[in-house]
Amino acid sequence: MKESFFRSMTWLHTWVGLLVCWLLFLIFFAGTISFFKDEITIWAKPETHHVQHQAQRVQSQADQINYVFAQL
Repeated sequence: MKESFFRSMTWLHTWVGLLVCWLLFLIFFAGTISFFKDEITIWAKPETHHVQHQAQRVQSQADQINYVFAQL
């Protein structure tokens, strides 16, 4: 063990905290990437990007929102 119980617990707390923080960082980063998957794909392939597809998607979302409001 280390010099004292306090020092060993300080060392353990530091490294466990760092490992947990890095794990949470990777989880949140992967979640962000998966949420913006379509936008990243469009950004990565500008030659296949068409404004018309974006407009259709916005119109589809607007139609869905209007449908939900009509149901309410």
